[in-house]
Amino acid sequence: MPAYRFLLEEKLDLSLLPQKMKVMRKLGVPYTQEEARDAVASARAQAKTIGDDLAREGAEGMEEMEVVALSAYLQRLGTDIKWRDRTQTDEVAGPAPALTPVPPSPEAPAASQAPASAEGVTIW
Repeated sequence: MPAYRFLLEEKLDLSLLPQKMKVMRKLGVPYTQEEARDAVASARAQAKTIGDDLAREGAEGMEEMEVVALSAYLQRLGTDIKWRDRTQTDEVAGPAPALTPVPPSPEAPAASQAPASAEGVTIW
């Protein structure tokens, strides 16, 4: 695996962050206007926290480098997933519908690749 040394040497550029967030909002990402407006200040505060953690480990001055963006991403990865109590959800929703085979048609794939169907939805 490459060393990705450039992450330790390249300065972090946050100049386009508000514009990127504006575009993502238009695409449906649920950022608020305030989050987009305050994105640079928020990113800098997060970078300072990560930089302080790295400094305690002996890596000084990292809060201005690309490596903090990667660290922030990895720390955030998976934290936006809304976990739920499966037992409570299953009790409310009931059991999942049974999958039944779809009768083959002349255009259908071979039997070993035939899809299944649940309430009219084809599942491959």
